[in-house]
Amino acid sequence: MGTSTHCQFYPRDSWGPTNYRPTFYCDESQVERPHLVRASVDDSVPLPVTPEVFLAELESLSQSPELKPVQAALAANVLEDVIQHGMNGYPRYVGLPTVVRGDLVIPLARNFYGVHQLATRGLMIPSWPQDSSPFSLGVRVAVTYRRAGRTFALFHQRSTENGDYAYAWDIGAAGYLNPDEKQPDVTMPDGLLSPFAQAQHECFEELGFPSIGTGSNPEMMEFFGVTRDTRLGTTTLCGEWRMPSSLPPPDLEALNGGRLSRKVREIRECELTPDAFARFITELEPGPGGRPRMVAEALLLTVLVLSSHSFDWSDIEDVFDFFGVMKRVDLQPSVA
Repeated sequence: MGTSTHCQFYPRDSWGPTNYRPTFYCDESQVERPHLVRASVDDSVPLPVTPEVFLAELESLSQSPELKPVQAALAANVLEDVIQHGMNGYPRYVGLPTVVRGDLVIPLARNFYGVHQLATRGLMIPSWPQDSSPFSLGVRVAVTYRRAGRTFALFHQRSTENGDYAYAWDIGAAGYLNPDEKQPDVTMPDGLLSPFAQAQHECFEELGFPSIGTGSNPEMMEFFGVTRDTRLGTTTLCGEWRMPSSLPPPDLEALNGGRLSRKVREIRECELTPDAFARFITELEPGPGGRPRMVAEALLLTVLVLSSHSFDWSDIEDVFDFFGVMKRVDLQPSVA
């Protein structure tokens, strides 16, 4: 697709000996049957540094005269959150995803709060080993639906409250897998973590959906695999939720006029075709840098979603090339 998205979709070799593009499904019955996307925190994997060393070096970072003011302020805020509020760190990924007996398995381990935020801004605890990932696992899900015989997808623009990609557009909703959050509780009775529950929460929080899943709805969520933003280092489980016909299509006026998240400026829809996606992306209002902005992993997910709706990969590339998507869109993170 011409210019790099600066993202990787984990190659087929990581999924095991399959002859097809691997897709993995999970729905609400995952509580009652084995997960097809399996993620769990391995407590046998030790933290790279002790809590005492972490706090001492975090305090030192917050007072360092060598840091930019915004970096020192971030370190100070993280330190305050840890000490005063006892914030827990979202688990970090500690290895490539693998396929075990048909399940996508994502290995996770404990983490310190704030390490992920610091790392995306070029800051690291000095004692943190270079071969140990500080990054949490994200979950991004596109929301697609039918309206008047046509298929659409939701997009939202991030506000300045999102430090990684301020003013950038994202497809669907995204957040980090958080087993410490109780609304919703993403930890299943068997101890595995539910990316479906986390995706539900993100759609509620960012898009204003009261619920995208109830026991009476036969909806299915498809997870394509794991992407990595090579500029930020973040890793995200990406998928799609196709709204069942039993639910009405989103009311955009109500979503934009109601309870928008502080991290969201606006929600729009786009017809799900390569031409419509390419026009939508390139005709967005310019951001601070003079070009439309988009989250790099979200752009990759648009291609995966189009492919899942039977559009040929090479045709998608041709259309995106014709509209100059990769040359006209700013994929640069705010913190890079």
